[in-house]
Amino acid sequence: TAYILGSDCRYLLGVLNGRMFTFMVENVSSEIRGGFLRWKKQYLESLPIPNAPAADKAAIESLVETILAAKKDAPSADTSALEAEVDALVYQLYGLTPEEIALVEGRTTPSEAEATP
Repeated sequence: TAYILGSDCRYLLGVLNGRMFTFMVENVSSEIRGGFLRWKKQYLESLPIPNAPAADKAAIESLVETILAAKKDAPSADTSALEAEVDALVYQLYGLTPEEIALVEGRTTPSEAEATP
């Protein structure tokens, strides 16, 4: 099964590929053999995508462009720091608290991120 999203929006790409959206899918989707999630319309259509102010959209789009360019030049490029920046911006759009961010990221406490190098 394949679903196609008819958009070239880098903002949407950043939101849909981030930790927050994956966390939401994990909490509404069914799991299939091997621990894979079912990315089906019935699960995804109810999930909120924040309508961000223009400045926030531009910041996310710029980071996504940088990630895409890095991956185009070297598919194995480490873009984890840029991806974390996108995630941080998306967390702000959803209005998450430090405790909620820790939950999304699988940490036990908000300060655990500071202790991890």
